Parts: sequence; C-alpha cells; structure tokens
Amino acid sequence: MICVGRNSIDDCQGDSGSPLQVYRKDSGNKNCMYEVVGISAFGFGCGWTQDPQVFTSVSYFIKWIEDNVWP
Repeated sequence: MICVGRNSIDDCQGDSGSPLQVYRKDSGNKNCMYEVVGISAFGFGCGWTQDPQVFTSVSYFIKWIEDNVWP
C-alpha cells in the first residue's frame, strides 16, 4: 500500500482504480515521462485533506501483471 496526501488535494467517490503517477524527468524518454506507481484503492471521504488516500502498489503486482497481460 502507498499512502499519499497533500493539502487541498484529495480523490473522491468514483476514483477507485485511477492511477497514481510520478513524473520522471530523468527517464531519458521524452515520450514516457510518467510512471504509474499506484492504483487508487480507497480513501476516507471526499475532500478530506487531513487523511491520506490509499493506493495499491503496482510494483508489488508487476509479476502478476506481466504474466497475465503479456502471456
């Protein structure tokens, strides 16, 4: 799990399954500068900026993803 939070930023109902992306300015590939590191799992309401949002870690499931998406 990945917990994230920042003042005035929050996800809301219906956002489950959305990506958590990080910007990789040093990726060396100008066509792919963002990396998906998490998938929105749940939060504690909508607009509750004092509580973290919880994401499932993509790296934890990478083997399963590769085995099932690219068999």
